[in-house]
Amino acid sequence: MSTLSKARAYDVESFWKNLTNHPQFKLLRAPEIGGVMVRGRMGAQGDAFNLGEMTVTRCSVQLDTGEVGHSYVQGRDR
Repeated sequence: MSTLSKARAYDVESFWKNLTNHPQFKLLRAPEIGGVMVRGRMGAQGDAFNLGEMTVTRCSVQLDTGEVGHSYVQGRDR
């Protein structure tokens, strides 16, 4: 998931189209866009404070073999 979250959408789509044996999966939670509050600390030691909001996309899938994956990615692709 980490590698996929850092890849460009175009590269992932291109790889998926060229893949001959697609894993079977079902969406537990379809990709959806939302926001999260980003927290920070002054000097990494001070009291926590709200830095601001950030757009994220989240999704959950389950492979037919039973493995479940959840991912949050910064930003959106629309």
